[in-house]
Amino acid sequence: MGDGERAAGTRLAMQAGRYAHARQFRLMRKALRRLKGHVGRVRGNIRAWLASIPAGPLRERILDALALTGRLLHQRPKDPGKLYALHAPDVDCISKW
Repeated sequence: MGDGERAAGTRLAMQAGRYAHARQFRLMRKALRRLKGHVGRVRGNIRAWLASIPAGPLRERILDALALTGRLLHQRPKDPGKLYALHAPDVDCISKW
C-alpha cells in the first residue's frame, strides 16, 4: 500500500466524520461509499499478495484481518452481530439495551 492510498483512506474517514458532525448525511454516505470502495481495492491487493507469504503466524494474522475486513464491508445497518471496531471485534453496541 502506497502513501497515496493510505492518505486517501485517512482523508475520506475524516471527511465522513466531518460531514456527520455537520449533519450533511448525504455527503457523509457518499464519502463512506468511496471509502468502502477504497478498502475493497486494498483488500483485493492484499489477497493477491497473500500467495507469496509463507505459512506461519504472519499469514494467520493477515487472514484474520482480511476476514474482519470482509465482514465489515458486507454488513448492513440492521444486521445482528455487527462489527463496531476492527481492533476489538467482540465489542457490542452499548447505547441500546
